[in-house]
Amino acid sequence: MPALRSIRAALVALTLALASTASAKPARPPAPPAPVSKVVDATSGQPLTVVRRGVLSTSNANDAYVAVVELTVLPTSGPALVLGAQRLVARSWGSGFGQGKGAAHWEVDRATADAIAAAWQVTRQDRVSLDPGLTLRCRPKQASFRRGKPMRMVLELVNTGTTTVGFQDGGRQFGRDEQFAFTATRGNVALPVIPLGPAAGGGGFQYKPIAPGQKIQLAAELTAWIKPTKPGRHQVGCEYRTSLVPGTQGPAWPDRGAEVWDLTLTATTSIVVK
Repeated sequence: MPALRSIRAALVALTLALASTASAKPARPPAPPAPVSKVVDATSGQPLTVVRRGVLSTSNANDAYVAVVELTVLPTSGPALVLGAQRLVARSWGSGFGQGKGAAHWEVDRATADAIAAAWQVTRQDRVSLDPGLTLRCRPKQASFRRGKPMRMVLELVNTGTTTVGFQDGGRQFGRDEQFAFTATRGNVALPVIPLGPAAGGGGFQYKPIAPGQKIQLAAELTAWIKPTKPGRHQVGCEYRTSLVPGTQGPAWPDRGAEVWDLTLTATTSIVVK
């Protein structure tokens, strides 16, 4: 029965075609094209030649980024980054950080960072924890203090981990060393904290290595934050703020600029005031 065999063959072919269609993966839509970008002089609109570029995280949470460029000339006004329909004026600019003569950077959110990285064809650099397990200890330098006299505090940075890291020492002088912070209570009543004045600064800093098991002593003057006016025992909260890097050199921008980890350590102690 030739007709019956033809019908059966047609049914088999149709079944195979339907099975093939069902198992096929849907085609992925093409990726949207990266926005066109260029760096220009914000005043004249003239293009600036970029030597190097990078997009790197500036927060441990990877929710804030900076786009940086090295330029062949020192800008005389804030460069602008033209990204598609967007025009972003640089937050800061000046001398170069490499072999070029100028540099500029733009602070952006994660979505904008992704758009810039795509336009520049670079990988967005995210932060990864560098903390090997640093801890902080705090104690008064002497058994008791007199009111109105200096009250020196000794803080000890301890590496309880298995990795050597570099920690930032200095760079936060604003009338007092803002790497430290102190609070105090007496009889469960909090003492007022002296507000930070408008003094500008920052100052020089370096990255010091701290090896596994190593202890490094730091010193601060409590009365820059708290001035006890009554005798008795006071409970003191101590804080130390620093940044970690893999070695003892700051990470090179823009190639490894995200290799930083901000760290705030806390400890408690008590002092006796006479």
